[in-house]
Amino acid sequence: PTPAPTPAPTPAPTPAPTPAPTPAPTPAPILAAQHHLKVAQHHHKFKCPRLPTAKGCYVFMPTRCHKQGWHGADHKWHRDSWQRTTYDGCMRRAKKDADGYDAWCGKSDAVFYFVPLTPDTHAFDGRAVCKGA
Repeated sequence: PTPAPTPAPTPAPTPAPTPAPTPAPTPAPILAAQHHLKVAQHHHKFKCPRLPTAKGCYVFMPTRCHKQGWHGADHKWHRDSWQRTTYDGCMRRAKKDADGYDAWCGKSDAVFYFVPLTPDTHAFDGRAVCKGA
């Protein structure tokens, strides 16, 4: 036998509030890079120079470039002469290129800054590293 129908409509379920989305986790390589830079800041006690305002790609070497004996970015921003015209190009010149600053200096802590300003996208971006400089 079929059960008898209910005499009144069943109340509609109350909607549960949807929890706010959580931000995406920071990728492990970026976390490792940020940790490395904080360790360098602590041990070498470096202070970021004032951020430049003129258009271009800039590099700062917090722990210097002893391998090459170059001091152009020791305590100041060095404007790269290769005329990188994009944020990604500037980041590659500092961090990724085989002849970039990290590789040339035998380091992994080159900090870059690109003017005009674009959103932060890399752990070693001067906007993230040098806040309040």
